[in-house]
Amino acid sequence: MLEAVDALVSGIELIPADHSPLDWARLHHSLGLGFSALGEAGESSAAFDRSLQAFGKALAVLDGASNLALRAVVAQDRAACLVRRAEVSGDSFALDEAEAILRSELGALRAPPEPVTWAVLQLNLARVYLAQAAARGADRGERARAGEALLGAFEVFAEQGLRSLTAAAEAGLQRLREGVDVPR
Repeated sequence: MLEAVDALVSGIELIPADHSPLDWARLHHSLGLGFSALGEAGESSAAFDRSLQAFGKALAVLDGASNLALRAVVAQDRAACLVRRAEVSGDSFALDEAEAILRSELGALRAPPEPVTWAVLQLNLARVYLAQAAARGADRGERARAGEALLGAFEVFAEQGLRSLTAAAEAGLQRLREGVDVPR
């Protein structure tokens, strides 16, 4: 994995952002996925940090292009990486930071917000809420907030005809009903 990420970094250095912005964004998205995989393999916060940087660069290029499927994919992968980094560290501070970042991103959405981006953020907020309850060993309303976020995400994904995301939100709601935390 490390060799693949290293090769991708070398290739990206050869391509200027203005040459083909969408290709540049795709490359940085791929780099983010590579660093995220390294973070998972080694439970490395540094790799997750590099992943977030790469996703951030891709999103900067895609900003304002809410109709692109790539924007939603990168936003989802960035949010999932942020949450996973917090889960791996296992401390309440990192989870609170992840919640604050996701809430900030929700607040920064243009009005009216692009529904799929909003719902993706809701899906990941639900994950943060459940991880917070698990890390603290007590539910301080996080499960209810997770349920609200999942329900909102479910409705948007269903309206937009996004079957796999609808299924993910529905599975989260079902697991909440059964009293089981949403899986990673």
